[in-house]
Amino acid sequence: MSNTLYEPRNRAIKDLISEIRTNKLGIPILQRGYVWKATQVRDLLDSMIKGYPIGSIIVWESPNADQNRQVDRAATGAISSVIIDGQQRLTSLYAILEGVKVAGKTIIISFNPVSAKFEVATPALQKSADWVYDISEALKEGEFDFINNWLVKARERRGGICADTDLAIQVNLKNLFALSSQTVPLIMIKGDADEETVADIFVRVNSKGTSLKQSDFILTLMSTYWKEGREKIELFCESVQDPSKREHNLYFHPEPNDIVRAVMSYGFRRAKLQYAYLLLRGRDFDKREYSEELRVERLEKLKVFLDNALNVQTLKDFAKCIPQSGVLVRGELAQGLLTNAYALYLIGKHDFKVEDRELNKLIAAWIFFASTVGYYSGSVETIMEADLAEIGEKGEGKIFTDYFRKRMADRFTNDYFTVTLPNELVSESTQARAWKAFCAAQNILNPKAMFSERHVRDLGDPSTRGTKKSLEYHHLFPKDYLKGIGIVIKKDYNQLANFALLEYKTNIKISNQPPSFYYEAWTNDMSSEARDDMLESHALPYGWQNLDYFDFLKKRRELMARMIKKAYEKIVRP
Repeated sequence: MSNTLYEPRNRAIKDLISEIRTNKLGIPILQRGYVWKATQVRDLLDSMIKGYPIGSIIVWESPNADQNRQVDRAATGAISSVIIDGQQRLTSLYAILEGVKVAGKTIIISFNPVSAKFEVATPALQKSADWVYDISEALKEGEFDFINNWLVKARERRGGICADTDLAIQVNLKNLFALSSQTVPLIMIKGDADEETVADIFVRVNSKGTSLKQSDFILTLMSTYWKEGREKIELFCESVQDPSKREHNLYFHPEPNDIVRAVMSYGFRRAKLQYAYLLLRGRDFDKREYSEELRVERLEKLKVFLDNALNVQTLKDFAKCIPQSGVLVRGELAQGLLTNAYALYLIGKHDFKVEDRELNKLIAAWIFFASTVGYYSGSVETIMEADLAEIGEKGEGKIFTDYFRKRMADRFTNDYFTVTLPNELVSESTQARAWKAFCAAQNILNPKAMFSERHVRDLGDPSTRGTKKSLEYHHLFPKDYLKGIGIVIKKDYNQLANFALLEYKTNIKISNQPPSFYYEAWTNDMSSEARDDMLESHALPYGWQNLDYFDFLKKRRELMARMIKKAYEKIVRP
């Protein structure tokens, strides 16, 4: 077929290993990402010596095979292709046949020349004269000399060996030395294949029960063209999640692909992940033209942008915007929203020089706004790219802040808070955006919990949580009470407007008592001022405990929407 994406070939393993050694064949996982266990390497070698197939290798040809050179790596040749499938197998063979460490570890495989059996090396095998303890060391010797020396020692040790055993040792050792001459089927994807198509192939052939995304492919390319970059990103992300490391924070734990997305948006104003493929391969963003000079130039810029994104203090300062937006528990916000917010934080800080306090308030307000309205609910990349195109490259801080304040004002209208938001609160799902906005609003305004002297924010602080959550969802009209008066449909008695956050001990004590009874009992000793303050701060209509249930829901939704607006205004207030 003239339009086929690939060409089938057969290649000797030793030739592939040679190309890896000279960097003509890029193998992304020599340092990090190698996950095979020594037993898997043993099984691979066992299949090979038995003549079993070990699967094909998929390679992507470089568009500029005669020009591309791996950056930041002492190379003796130019990268002509990148391994797409077969990385674990070829990395294992490279480690064994070259006798090198991979991912910081040495793999030692032993071989029995009589039985042709491989085993993971052990101290017992090291002491045994019947085993070649480390085949990597053996393969460095000349085949003829090694086999003759082994036979001489075996004959001396045993006082002679039978002809069959002698022959078996010779044949098996010859087969051991011949492993590198075996051929494997290789599928060469042409260099002019579209990056997204190759990324799709990568995901399809590598998934095999594991969740892989196209972002994983970017890290694969980064390992090939700039391995230190991938290592830096992965180590940073691991440290952010480790409470013992200075990089750690409670609220934002980016994955490596999140960092790549944020850097591409911040540094190159490109939110679509496909542009990272293009950058790493030296392709112009707008044309189908490849240039080694362009690739090197952009990689140099990428290093600067990445250093800014991986700055510990910068990430910590950004992370403080998250609780400022009313979200105290990590995982409550979509990772894509936070990744975009971090990119915007970097842009505001470095390109528009927005003053720190103002930037923090703006980003906190943006997080609150975007999560409330579902700003990124459609195509996250497309929406982000539109914003990036509008704000431009650099300018005064006011240009940046005015743009995003206007975006928020365009959606947070009076109609939104009086009509749209109350309607969105007609739901029983605590995952609804409107409910999360209400919970965030309570954290921002920070009233005392109902019937408590402790504040909502303190009770919701994850760092103070014990074996049980301090706050629980409480049915203001208990569901058993509602069932008793004929409201038996779950979506009715579990309406969001029927929920309030109470200390769990209070919730237990109230149980299924009628609201008119428990409310009077719990507020009997409160001053009228304290009672009115509690009603307002929890969006409860006056005399709610005596209202018809459905009238209560309608009135409370309106008050909940007002509280969300009040919280937003508090964030953006100068």
